[in-house]
Amino acid sequence: MSNQTSENNKQGVLASTKTGDAPTIKVSSLRGKLQSPVCVSLKGSLKEAVTTMLIHDYSQLPVVSKGKILRGYISWKSIVEAQMHGTESGIIKDYYKSDKPTINFDTPLLDAIHFVYQNEFSIVLDDNQHICGIITVTDISQQYLKLTEPYLLIKEIETYIRQLINIFTLEDILPFIKEEDRPNITSIDDLNFGYYVRILENRDMWNKLSLNVDRTAFTNALDEIRKIRNDLMHFRPEGISSTRQAMLVNMERYLSSMTHNG
Repeated sequence: MSNQTSENNKQGVLASTKTGDAPTIKVSSLRGKLQSPVCVSLKGSLKEAVTTMLIHDYSQLPVVSKGKILRGYISWKSIVEAQMHGTESGIIKDYYKSDKPTINFDTPLLDAIHFVYQNEFSIVLDDNQHICGIITVTDISQQYLKLTEPYLLIKEIETYIRQLINIFTLEDILPFIKEEDRPNITSIDDLNFGYYVRILENRDMWNKLSLNVDRTAFTNALDEIRKIRNDLMHFRPEGISSTRQAMLVNMERYLSSMTHNG
């Protein structure tokens, strides 16, 4: 097929995104963290609820009636409140709250974050309104850290690289900058990871740093960080792999050690 024919075939073809129709991160991203729901019956004993929460280290439990129909929840707080109002019975129905703080797997994670912080927890329901588990503030915090930590690590790595090459003058680095970018480069802070790699790959520039470090191994690792950074900027709802996360953590730790020991 000729190049002209190939170009003609591309006309009218959408440059489709790979993120799908709904790139918003949803509660379904927490699916793997949800444990099998532990529920108690509305007619159950308070001792059963207390024992169950202690065994599983839970602060609350869904309360259900016959047929696993959600009726509300019982928590340490609801128990104390009932006792402060003089309740002395040993039945769950006298201590539970009929509120139903629920979300589902299609709820945007950002909405879920606000909801959980307001309610301290949320019961997750599937499409059939069956209880799938409970999301707490801790779960939300862990997921938020998972999504934001790579950006923070990239920023830390870039800061260390800038400190490392801060001995270079503008005259030193300009030969490595594309001509069209040069008007925008007034300091090291204007460089990107691609330029960090290009500069440090140069033997003469590398030797100016007087580092007891292998240049090729270092710049290869830095180029991998560049690729990860570029992927992060093209946001992926699923985040990055554990392997790439570990690479960021290790590189940040290595540069920190190099800087502090230098």
